[in-house]
Amino acid sequence: MAMAMASDYWEVVGDTFCDILVAFMEPENEFLCSSTKFLMEFEAVIRRVTSDEADRLLDYDVIPRTIWKTTSIELDDSNSSSMDRALSETLRQLQVPLEERSSMVEKVLFKAFEAAQKPSPYTGGKRLRMRVNIDMYVIDDDVDEDANDGGGGIIGDYYEPRFMPASKLSIEKLERTSVQVPSTVCSVCMEEIRVGFEATKMPCSHLYHECCIVEWLQKSGVCPLCKFRMPN
Repeated sequence: MAMAMASDYWEVVGDTFCDILVAFMEPENEFLCSSTKFLMEFEAVIRRVTSDEADRLLDYDVIPRTIWKTTSIELDDSNSSSMDRALSETLRQLQVPLEERSSMVEKVLFKAFEAAQKPSPYTGGKRLRMRVNIDMYVIDDDVDEDANDGGGGIIGDYYEPRFMPASKLSIEKLERTSVQVPSTVCSVCMEEIRVGFEATKMPCSHLYHECCIVEWLQKSGVCPLCKFRMPN
């Protein structure tokens, strides 16, 4: 049984941000099993404030002591209870307070199984990439403790998350093109873009619905399929 961490009992202040992005990955040639595989990438930003600071978070002089952690895990849907346990342990390691973990696990699992039910644009077993971005404020009155808890984060609000959004200008400059190939699938919404309809083309040549890829790039500036990095 895992030892309890101080962060297990931090009190959450305000609303917790937990955003989940899902995209199909092209299966490897030898990937023939019937279960769905999930590559889940997590980024957690935990902003620690004291009880006194929590009452005046809107003041400009309140600077949270920020923990920034990232990790990734691979799961499959053959055993839902093991997925639940693995997700709970991952959130614990990311120092998400105990009170928030159950609801986050439910949200991630719901998104995972919802996406797994949709038809895949690829042959063979399904592989899904999921990105889970977490951001929250917590009360931690142990101000003398190292703000990063040895976790490799960066103190204060000066950090550069991996999942930075693309710049507004780079999004506006994306090319629009008419779809010419049948069965072209937008890997954000998993819906087909019909021949003759307009699609938005990434610099890496992957095609998406305009509304889908714009919303995606405003949260994560990389191509959902090949990880091409847009300017940020």
